[in-house]
Amino acid sequence: MGITSKIESANNPSIGEKIRLLRKAKGITQAELSENIWSSAAQISRVEIGEEAYKPEELEAIKKYFKIENMPLTDFERATFRERLHVWRDLIRDQRLVRARKLHKEMLPLINLEPCDPDLAIYFRLFEVLLLLTERDFDTAKEKLDYLHRVKDKMNTELTYHYYHRMGSLYSMRYSDNKSALKFYLQAYELTKSFKGISTEDNETLYINISTCYINVGLSHRAIIFLGEIRKENNGKRLTITDIGINITLARAYIMVGEFIEAKEVLNRCLVQAKGIGNDHCTILSLFYLGLLCKRSKNLEKAIEYFDETLSIVKTTSNYHPWSFYYKICCLLKPRETFKAEKVLEEAKVFYGTETKYSIIFESLEHAIEINKRVTIFNKESVEYIENVTIPHFMKIHLNFEAISYYELLELHYEKSRKSSKASLMTKAMRDIYKEMFFNKGGESL
Repeated sequence: MGITSKIESANNPSIGEKIRLLRKAKGITQAELSENIWSSAAQISRVEIGEEAYKPEELEAIKKYFKIENMPLTDFERATFRERLHVWRDLIRDQRLVRARKLHKEMLPLINLEPCDPDLAIYFRLFEVLLLLTERDFDTAKEKLDYLHRVKDKMNTELTYHYYHRMGSLYSMRYSDNKSALKFYLQAYELTKSFKGISTEDNETLYINISTCYINVGLSHRAIIFLGEIRKENNGKRLTITDIGINITLARAYIMVGEFIEAKEVLNRCLVQAKGIGNDHCTILSLFYLGLLCKRSKNLEKAIEYFDETLSIVKTTSNYHPWSFYYKICCLLKPRETFKAEKVLEEAKVFYGTETKYSIIFESLEHAIEINKRVTIFNKESVEYIENVTIPHFMKIHLNFEAISYYELLELHYEKSRKSSKASLMTKAMRDIYKEMFFNKGGESL
């Protein structure tokens, strides 16, 4: 018995219309299609306009011809496949990338459905970008997003939301361009006001990303407000990786505005929860920011312990690996343990000695070590590098407290080398940063 091909929907055409769209996209006639599925051009015509039912074996032959076997054409298949797409997205979010990549391969033929079901095909492409970003394959992710930009006029509100979200992630992760990333994230956020169909998980991930960008551009107070609203909605009713991520981001913001007690309480809870569910990523973040918290609160020995623990489990491909080295060395500089600092710096150079991305931060440490060795003897080369390269670099990436720490180093160096007027300039520069941070309620970032 045949199955009716009449499925009325503006966004989901009838089966017959889908067949017509697939045929047109391939540039073949009804007669050519009929030859490949053992039918007649007249029958194909009647099926396409909905005047005749199609048989299951005919539909399977059509799918095989268009290379969309196991892909959805009927309403039932489509609904089931939407669920499968979201299962795939959850695998990516949970960092279960082996299974996610396997499912990606199985669903790849879905892009062949784009002529007749652009919504479903674009959903696939957007989640594919999410997978590529998670795998840090930024070049391929950009290529996919460039394509999506060209078909943006075909996207409904929900798809546009995901497009802006992925664009923000690309700019944040690949270019470290937090201002541009924030612009895209906020465009996605605006769409949530008029469209209520976005999942809670997607919204919460977006809020984390917006808050992270606010921290990274020195507006930590906005991050605290944003994340506070999410916590009110959740009200501790559940625990997911996203929830831990929200709390870690909140703790980051607390650190940047000097709320150390609140930050410590949140991070200790996150560390227990992350270890409890066996999530390495959240464990690494919790340890790293506990280290940063201890550094900021002058508990340097404990900070080093946290950074060592972070380095023991974090992958070298992670941004937290070089920065754990950096902050550990900074902690060793404070008590002027220059020998230990040099030893750890040499270890870090094994990984990052040739990477221009990290050249400034590690070269800055070299100059800081040199000054610490002979703090009373003026070191013109190191001072000029720190003043002209190091401090402007950290100010540019909104690591204001790091800039201040280098000003403190220069202030002491100028005082010990009897250049009091220069020392006064360093004091004024630090005061200006604090004023800017106070009046803008900004903070430090990573």
